[in-house]
Amino acid sequence: MAGMTMVSSSSAAARASGAMAVVQAQQHLVSSQTDFSAAMADLKAGLPDAKSHADAAGKALKSAQAALDAATAHLAASSSKPKSSEVSAPAPSTADFFSARSAFKDVSSIQSLADFPAIPTSGHCGAPQCRHTPRVLAACSCDIAAAYSDLSAKQLSVARGQVHPSRFSGAPKEVQMAAKEVYSVVNAAVNNSRSGNGNAGKGHMAGAGKGKKGGNIPKMSHGRKN
Repeated sequence: MAGMTMVSSSSAAARASGAMAVVQAQQHLVSSQTDFSAAMADLKAGLPDAKSHADAAGKALKSAQAALDAATAHLAASSSKPKSSEVSAPAPSTADFFSARSAFKDVSSIQSLADFPAIPTSGHCGAPQCRHTPRVLAACSCDIAAAYSDLSAKQLSVARGQVHPSRFSGAPKEVQMAAKEVYSVVNAAVNNSRSGNGNAGKGHMAGAGKGKKGGNIPKMSHGRKN
């Protein structure tokens, strides 16, 4: 992966901001749907001013849906392939990530996405959930699974604890979201190893990414025990 490129920090920030906007828009839509349902119930019950309340709630619901559509479109645009002028340094290698993930031992130093350990990306994952799921990290679930494929089942359990969402409760929102993306993959790998879907130290990451054809996750070339 040494010859691969990564988007500039400004593009990464735009993607993170877009993902957060989608999450917020989704939350607002759910709230608007709840308000609309309550207003319709009041209207059905014949309560005073229920008609005007229902009309207002209906307009708010349409506005919330439009905002979500706009946020989703903006995220898709910010996640598109960068222009040549936006391409910077070579992408982090698996060896780089092996060293960088030690930062998870003391998460107090991770106060922005720039501080978050850079996970190597394949750049061409075709898994539907990786292509269409909003995320703040450039790495998809398959990339995360590959980055942790050098660990034994016991080491993987330790790694899961290091990226547990509770450890990032005081971090900025985008860092919390990034940690959850990593945790969900590592947690799935731990569960796979416990259920016998993978052999400790070898195949337990195979089902964690859920995207590579055939479930084959490349091994880290510079992996070693922590």
